[in-house]
Amino acid sequence: MAERVLPERVAPAGRIADDAGFEKSRIPEVGRLLRTAAAAKPGGDVAESGTGSGVGTA
Repeated sequence: MAERVLPERVAPAGRIADDAGFEKSRIPEVGRLLRTAAAAKPGGDVAESGTGSGVGTA
C-alpha cells in the first residue's frame, strides 16, 4: 500500500502525543483503521477516542 502524504496539522499533534508518551498513537495502521471505520458509516457520525492530542482528528 502506498504511503499517503499527511496533512500539515498532523506533525504538531504527533509531537504533542510523543511528548505525552503516546509514541504509537500515529502509526499508519491506526490511521488506516480510522479511515476504514469512517468509510463504513458514510454520512453518519463516528467517534474516535484517542490520546487527546488530536492526531486522529488532524
